[in-house]
Amino acid sequence: MKVMIALDESDYSRQVVTKMSQRHWPEGCQFKLLTVVEPLEVTDETRHAEVLSEIQEHRLEAARQFLSRSREELESVAGSNVHFEIREGRPVDQIVDSAVEWEPERLILGARGGSAGHTRAALGNVSRSAALYSPCTVEIVRV
Repeated sequence: MKVMIALDESDYSRQVVTKMSQRHWPEGCQFKLLTVVEPLEVTDETRHAEVLSEIQEHRLEAARQFLSRSREELESVAGSNVHFEIREGRPVDQIVDSAVEWEPERLILGARGGSAGHTRAALGNVSRSAALYSPCTVEIVRV
């Protein structure tokens, strides 16, 4: 079975990972942890572009660290194979595109969450839109 779990770096996503690691999954289950980092708008001024580029690199590194810790927790599931992917772009588009490409049987999303600059309502829209356009079964986990 292939299961994709879309996460942000919120406490809610950490709870989703914990809940998923406590479930009984079939032997040999494959997990893909996905985080989408929205790109920062780059201005024409070089000094601003450099600063924004550094900020984006820090955001990507924070995402890598979060997914690495999440992978370790999910690897406790016996016989599972866990990898992760970080994409840049609009979250809904990247979640759906990744699901189309990887072809999981199930996509799991949190019902709440958020990182700086995102409202709960906006993230609710991400979950709803991903559920609407995903090519597979979608499970929204309430935490």
